[in-house]
Amino acid sequence: TIAAPDGKPIDMGTGFDTFDEAAHVGGELDLFYRGMLSPQAYANRMFLYYITSKHGLMPYKWEWWHYQLHLSEDDKSKYQLLDF
Repeated sequence: TIAAPDGKPIDMGTGFDTFDEAAHVGGELDLFYRGMLSPQAYANRMFLYYITSKHGLMPYKWEWWHYQLHLSEDDKSKYQLLDF
């Protein structure tokens, strides 16, 4: 997640490892309109998605906190996969 200057996680609408519908990726606007995400949680998730996608990280569709780096076949042949 993203932490505020005081080190506390900002509101993403659910806690880490919450596996209900509110944690799913891709339908945040619908979740917002249905009252399942606050305006701030919606904005925070959009900010998180902007930052991570800018650097090649793609979200796992069921968990807003879970990301993967997708490499081209050329990159896969050149670089060792690391688990971080």
